[in-house]
Amino acid sequence: MEFDGRRNGAAVYEALEAVEPLHAADALTTLTDVLHGRGTDPLDLDRAWEAFKHLLDRRGYYVATPAQLAESLAEIKAIGRGFDLYELARSLAQYDVVRTKCRKLSGTRALPELKGFTAAGCACARRRKEK
Repeated sequence: MEFDGRRNGAAVYEALEAVEPLHAADALTTLTDVLHGRGTDPLDLDRAWEAFKHLLDRRGYYVATPAQLAESLAEIKAIGRGFDLYELARSLAQYDVVRTKCRKLSGTRALPELKGFTAAGCACARRRKEK
C-alpha cells in the first residue's frame, strides 16, 4: 500500500480538531517514520502547533502567553507517559527533531517549546554511526 502523506497529515489535524490526541500521536508517528525513510515533509508544523495549543486550551490548559504555555507544558510533562497530551507533545517534538536534525529541512527546531519532550537526536543518526 502506498503511503499518502497528505492523508496522514490531514489525519493529524482532524484528530487535533476532534480532541483525539492519541489518534494525532499515532498519525504523527507514521509521518515521522516516513520522514526518516523518504525525506518527505507533508506536515505543516505551524498549523499542527496552533491546533495543539487550541486543543490544550479546550482541555483547560492556559496557553495565552508564553509563560502560561510553558507552565501548561510543564504540568503535562510532569504527568508523563501514558497521558494522551504528553504522548501528543512527545510525537510532535519527535517529528520536529527528525525534520530539523535528521532531514535538515530547516535550520532550527520549529517547536522549541517542546524540547523537553524528546531526546536531542534521532534514531537515524545512531544507525549511520553503526554502519
